[in-house]
Amino acid sequence: MKRNVNQIQNPIGITRRDFIGKAGIATATIAVASGNVLIGKNTSVSAMGSSLSMQQASILSPEIIPDKRVIFRLFAPNAVSVAIRGDYPIGKSQNESENKMIKDSNGVWSVTMGPLHAEFYGCYFHVDGRRTLDPSNIYINRDGVNYLNVVRVPG
Repeated sequence: MKRNVNQIQNPIGITRRDFIGKAGIATATIAVASGNVLIGKNTSVSAMGSSLSMQQASILSPEIIPDKRVIFRLFAPNAVSVAIRGDYPIGKSQNESENKMIKDSNGVWSVTMGPLHAEFYGCYFHVDGRRTLDPSNIYINRDGVNYLNVVRVPG
């Protein structure tokens, strides 16, 4: 008997099609936004995913300001610490140190950098000790085994 892959149930009880359709966001977004998912606790993804997709969709990240400063934002209300790492100067140094982000009352973490020189920069978020990409940034580069978001500061 051949089963449709979209009808196979995952361990938390929703189909792949339902998850992608209702959540509308990458798995990384849910993992970032929910400490329960990060540590493997059973969480209602379908209910959480709908509200997360709406919240994440309203976040602009990265935002490049005319003076060439860049604002990075991430919706992660349950996170304890969030930082951004990547190419210098986003990562502050060439050994990938990080820039800590500040959380607002809505659970959105942010940091403003720059002004930056006109260039392409690679970066990622470090959320509670886990590396994750920016779900608001669709530009991704694969560097060997690592994935980075790409930010272009125009010249």
